[in-house]
Amino acid sequence: MFCFLYALNNLVSNKHFLVYAIAYFSFKQIVCFVSAFKTLFAIIIVSMSTPPAKRRRGGLVQRVNMHMDEECVAGESKFSNLLIELFSWGALSPQMVQRMAAAVHDDIEKVRAENCRFPVLSQMAKCGASGRYPNHCHKDLMKVLDPYTKISSPLQVKLPVDDGLLYDQKILLPHVLFSDIFHKYPATFERCILPDTDKLQQFWSSVEDHPSMSGHPIKNIPNFRTHGIPLGFHGDEVPITGRNKCWSKSMLTFSWASLVAMGRTAECLFWIYAIFEKMIVCQPLNTLDSVFKILVWSFEALFKGVWPDKNHLGVSNLCCIELCEWLCCMLFFNFVLIVWIALILVCTQPIAKS
Repeated sequence: MFCFLYALNNLVSNKHFLVYAIAYFSFKQIVCFVSAFKTLFAIIIVSMSTPPAKRRRGGLVQRVNMHMDEECVAGESKFSNLLIELFSWGALSPQMVQRMAAAVHDDIEKVRAENCRFPVLSQMAKCGASGRYPNHCHKDLMKVLDPYTKISSPLQVKLPVDDGLLYDQKILLPHVLFSDIFHKYPATFERCILPDTDKLQQFWSSVEDHPSMSGHPIKNIPNFRTHGIPLGFHGDEVPITGRNKCWSKSMLTFSWASLVAMGRTAECLFWIYAIFEKMIVCQPLNTLDSVFKILVWSFEALFKGVWPDKNHLGVSNLCCIELCEWLCCMLFFNFVLIVWIALILVCTQPIAKS
């Protein structure tokens, strides 16, 4: 073998090597050397033509998942069919379809990785006896969501409606909802009420010469330009039943919103109270007067930034806690004031004549 390697090393450099080799070795040895040389040459050619082995990608879990994906059979998804149907009929936007599909995909991956369950999703699927009674879906869904709701319950108060008698009504007080959003939903507060503190100074600078600011009590607060959040109050009638019909019935709704919010209207407009127009009375007690008395009390608490120690009837012994670190002021622009007064006159005049 040493002779064979020595021959290979000198084959190129010494052209007379082959003659010396024939003279030195016997015929059988030459045949063995030639055969070994051919075998080595064949091994070199094969090793050069064979591509290098590929490295395995990913860890053990990733390789197991890839193997499971190869073995799984592609099935038809009821959820994807529902998304396609709702998108085709215009009920869902492409962005909403993507968000819902991504959420379901993440849940599927979580089930495969952790072998877990989603009890809330199962309860939601069983609403209305699994869809057999659609009228019960809302009631059942509210029961499912009740433990996860951080918003305080609306104020239940007796108001004169319909025939002048007192009936239980519910009002979502602005100062209560504002406090809940600030303390329990900070992301919503930042998006739908105060996205940027710099916008407060820009807003107050832009309305400094507005007539509604003349003699406004907000000027008595030294830091109102940096801590005063302007709120808008809105009331309007909305057709509820028989829309575009002669027998249509409208509902008067009240809401509030931050004037420096940057989100969508559906996100930034917060509901307060609603009542059917036909149920508003003026005598012997006035429905709207009773509602506005409660709203003035609630907005006054927002203006002070302190939880009220008395209710709207003047009853004391209520807990007094700080609402939040931000002051709030009700700023009625002229067009809001005009729409507000005109709306009340439209609602009350026909009833007063009758």
